[in-house]
Amino acid sequence: YMAREVLTGVYCIEHLKNHKKYYGSAVDIYERISEHKRDLRKGIHCNSPLQNSYNEHGEENFSFKPFVIINYEDITE
Repeated sequence: YMAREVLTGVYCIEHLKNHKKYYGSAVDIYERISEHKRDLRKGIHCNSPLQNSYNEHGEENFSFKPFVIINYEDITE
């Protein structure tokens, strides 16, 4: 088992066809992106426009990636 890298900062979910973007922040970006994907796949995401677009266009038309990475220690001191 290898520990996965924890990235803190801002992430972006982008619709690859119309380039609309959803930004969020998280202490653990990859964990938060996993939560978004889970909720979108289940049809229960809290952002209705994002959920509707996902339902209509499918996961393959979205990218989920870190946008700005910050040093967690810088914000906790």
